[in-house]
Amino acid sequence: MDDINHQRIIFKYENLTDNEITLHFNRDLTYKNANGINEIRQDEDFKVTIPANSTVEYQETYFRNKTFYVFKKDNNGYIKSQLLNFDFININASKQ
Repeated sequence: MDDINHQRIIFKYENLTDNEITLHFNRDLTYKNANGINEIRQDEDFKVTIPANSTVEYQETYFRNKTFYVFKKDNNGYIKSQLLNFDFININASKQ
């Protein structure tokens, strides 16, 4: 796996309805950078489709798909930024 040793927060999306749902959203991420300063970044637009009464979650095939995770920390110390907080924003759910 590219010799990467990162900590990640993994997401699982659950649909409790009888209809397929598509979610569109962004995320605000707050990182503490190498200088100890907090930086707020807005993640790209994400989209996930969840079948009726099902879940969609991280799998190895989604290794680089940020819809299913957020970077927390580099265990090797190469990347100095560390996640302090995150929020899902601009959430829009639509039935299919």
